[in-house]
Amino acid sequence: NKVQTAAGRTQILWLKDAYAKDFVFEAKLKPIGKTADGKDISLRGERVSGRIGLINETTNGDYTIFSADARSIGDKSVGQKIVQLQTCQQIDSFHWQNLIGLSETVDKNYDQEDIVLRVIKQDDMFYYFYGDTYWGCERIADMQDETYCGFYTSQGMVVESYSFENYTGKSAELTAKLSEYVYFVDVAGEMTRGSVSTSAYAVGKGQEVTISFLPKSKSVLTQITKDGVDVYDEIVNEMNEKCEYTFIPTADVSFDAEFTAFSNNDLVKAVIVFQDENDVQVKDANYEIVGSNKLLFYKGTPNSSGYVILQIPKQGEYEIDGRTFVVDGSYSLYSSFGNNHDGYTSFSWTDEKTVRREM
Repeated sequence: NKVQTAAGRTQILWLKDAYAKDFVFEAKLKPIGKTADGKDISLRGERVSGRIGLINETTNGDYTIFSADARSIGDKSVGQKIVQLQTCQQIDSFHWQNLIGLSETVDKNYDQEDIVLRVIKQDDMFYYFYGDTYWGCERIADMQDETYCGFYTSQGMVVESYSFENYTGKSAELTAKLSEYVYFVDVAGEMTRGSVSTSAYAVGKGQEVTISFLPKSKSVLTQITKDGVDVYDEIVNEMNEKCEYTFIPTADVSFDAEFTAFSNNDLVKAVIVFQDENDVQVKDANYEIVGSNKLLFYKGTPNSSGYVILQIPKQGEYEIDGRTFVVDGSYSLYSSFGNNHDGYTSFSWTDEKTVRREM
């Protein structure tokens, strides 16, 4: 009474009545590389190297796949198997995958012939587990409503067991179940003068998470609260040069912040243009600007015309929102753009002139 396939092609098996907004869906899957008569499962004469996993799809045709590399489990001996997990939202058989969300090798000494994969969906958040180990989560805004559940394979596979539990309307119960494995991290998000973001909205217990406090043009970080308590000095002291704070949560936690603008008289306008080796303007660049004061960190991409236009403080000492900021006016600019090109330059703001910088 086990569903299995030995075909070398992509197949999806949808579960009857497994359709809900919030749910827990899991299955124990076993990759198989040979047909019943001992021949390699193949496609066009070549042995298949595909994936096995779980799939969810909306009525609009949006879907996400949570899968494991099949041959890294099926072809290796016990204790030397490798679990390689991945999520994606577009796939064409096993030749092409796109919109990859998470991808990681999680175990190089796996000792099972099969693997249990679990997806917990709550609104637009998808939480992924292998066995009872929490792996990661991602937000998929287009899939916040009901989705179908099923199995996905692009090679031989046996579905040894599975379960589906509908948690729609039982949000508190589902949150309690997730809390057995993770701590939740809540951040302020996008604001007028900056943003607070997190590397994960749910963190496996004992794992690290990174909170980023990113100012926008003209602004600087002036307040931080953790669970409503002022922790500005503590967190700024522990930040790296990119306004990132990494720690291990011991409970659910929330962060809020305030970013305050410098006075216009304290700022200099920076106009940056990226050019390739043929002096052709490049619009798909990424940039990071780092000041001598680590709170003066700015990053982003050029505007639609291909320009980076920022106002950042010049040399001086400033009182902002009750805090003192000493700025020596020196900045480093790092960039990356097509074909792995990287650029670096430095500049100093000691007066009010607008400077055009080409890279």
